[in-house]
Amino acid sequence: MSSSFFDDFKTYAYSEEWHQFITNYIRPQMTHFIESNFEEWALNLTTFWSDCHEEMMMNHHKHNKE
Repeated sequence: MSSSFFDDFKTYAYSEEWHQFITNYIRPQMTHFIESNFEEWALNLTTFWSDCHEEMMMNHHKHNKE
């Protein structure tokens, strides 16, 4: 690889063609990947913390009654 490759790629990376490629091809695939791989995980994590909070509050109220 010549040093001009990096200069050429840097110039290309700022071009409208590159921007369109990222916008029309990469971002939709990235969104799909995130939704299909992490959405369920995020829901499970939210449920876990909600259950922890509820349990903590119940124990706190039980402790105050005693």
